[in-house]
Amino acid sequence: MECEPRLFKPLVPAPAGCECSNSVCKVRTASAWRRNPAGGWLCNACGIFFKTRGFHRPLSVIEMNRTAKRRDTELAKASQTPRVRRKIRRKKRIKESTNVKMPESSQLELEEVQAYNDEPLPWEQKDYLKCGLYSIDLKLNDREKSLKGKDKVTTSELFPLPTQYGQFLITDQRNFCLPWDIMTAHKQGLLQRGFKNIKTNIFVDRKRKQDDEPIVCNCKPCGEGEIGCAEECVNRIMFYECSPKYCPCGEQCSNQRFQRKESVKKVKTKNRGFGLRTLDIIKKGQLILEYRGEIISKCTARKRMEAKYLHRKSVYFLEYGKGEVVDGAVCGTLARFINHSCAPNCHIEKWRAPNSEHFIGVFASNDIKPGTELTYDYNFSTFGGAQEQECFCGAHNCRGWIGGKHRSTNIIVRE
Repeated sequence: MECEPRLFKPLVPAPAGCECSNSVCKVRTASAWRRNPAGGWLCNACGIFFKTRGFHRPLSVIEMNRTAKRRDTELAKASQTPRVRRKIRRKKRIKESTNVKMPESSQLELEEVQAYNDEPLPWEQKDYLKCGLYSIDLKLNDREKSLKGKDKVTTSELFPLPTQYGQFLITDQRNFCLPWDIMTAHKQGLLQRGFKNIKTNIFVDRKRKQDDEPIVCNCKPCGEGEIGCAEECVNRIMFYECSPKYCPCGEQCSNQRFQRKESVKKVKTKNRGFGLRTLDIIKKGQLILEYRGEIISKCTARKRMEAKYLHRKSVYFLEYGKGEVVDGAVCGTLARFINHSCAPNCHIEKWRAPNSEHFIGVFASNDIKPGTELTYDYNFSTFGGAQEQECFCGAHNCRGWIGGKHRSTNIIVRE
């Protein structure tokens, strides 16, 4: 029969017939022998233990392993605060050191190791500060720990306000001054203007209505060179814009004027800011351009008048419908630059779009020649204690003020 191979080394007697130098062990045979720094020989187990721990192996290593396992179990069950874990470790170390029987030669080494183990770990020694060293909150930490229940002060995660000279800087008031580069760019007109040209209205207080079924007119398709949807078109009479997809006249439909652009130019006037002039001949009743902006409620418009536009000389509100207005101050079209006149050459019309929304357009009240400034009557009503603006249109029937119709009876003739 074949013998099974051995999985351990055979025991070898100590050199020169001596025994293990560890007074607790004193074995004469071992798998290997190691030299003792104090003189003599140590068995393989005692030699490895002394090399790794720094002192001689105690009476029962098995008992030490069992104690370590119990200690780890108790630590896992205990509270996970660093202070509790540190106390439990110290108690277990002291208990183990008193119960283990050690040789006299290793007593001094064990005391040194015990003193080293009693020291807190590096990450337990570090103190994390939540505020600066000169902060009052740092001095109140001990007092907050002693408070209990309702008297305990809840601390926030934010850093405390600066003290001493930092507190003086916060409370000291002084006038704000623009930087030199921004002020110079403002005087030279290099800063970007606060106006954005948009292609469609922006709805602020609600969402845009979804596309409804368009209203199709009864116009017949016309031949080449003819114009469809003329003055007798039902949609035109009802102030409805034809849909380019469903209109019978197709591309020859003339009732889709809000989607076409006209040639206009923004110019600087003498005493009325910017104005708008036409570059082409405009016939009576022709759409010049659409008035677009932010669709807001009247409540939002009143809040903007009392806060955002409080110190502005010009406002750009137009009635939209159902308690809503169009604000073209920040986002809009060039129609916002059209000035007021008591004898205007344009007027405002509101048309219904295919999606049940509205188009607000500027139409010509009479034939307009190229280079003529476009104007319409604002009919603006003041509210919120705002002062009325003086009119500088220069018309022969100028009312003197840009306001409601109650001023129309007091006509001021300007020479």
